[in-house]
Amino acid sequence: MVSTTRKNIDANRQKVMHRLRSEHTYIGTLREAMSVEINKLTRRTEPDLVMLRDMLRYLMEYPDVHHHPLEDQLFAKLATHRDGVRSEVVELLAEHKDLARESVHLYHKLDALVLGDEIAKKPVAGKFDRFFRAVW
Repeated sequence: MVSTTRKNIDANRQKVMHRLRSEHTYIGTLREAMSVEINKLTRRTEPDLVMLRDMLRYLMEYPDVHHHPLEDQLFAKLATHRDGVRSEVVELLAEHKDLARESVHLYHKLDALVLGDEIAKKPVAGKFDRFFRAVW
């Protein structure tokens, strides 16, 4: 018979995994919406820069504050309990740090565009493209 404690642990694991899956789905949807606006930059049509900046800001604030720390805790536990995954976990943790750094950099570039810096428009499209391919 499975103990009540074990059932609670399993239920908590399921809740955490459900939350992470849901957040990944939402982040993916947001990323798709961002891609539509970014593609407008490369086609020389007018993207909604304020919306694009706000979406990026959300991706900087929510995942980096709430989502990634939870994943990082899970990765750390996984690394201590599973042989052979430590290097993969270290890589995933590094990716979270890279994502946070790149997000801030792109946010500042996009904010310059919102404030009227037309010179930044072309490089920003390429940076977003590389950002999405490298990180997501």
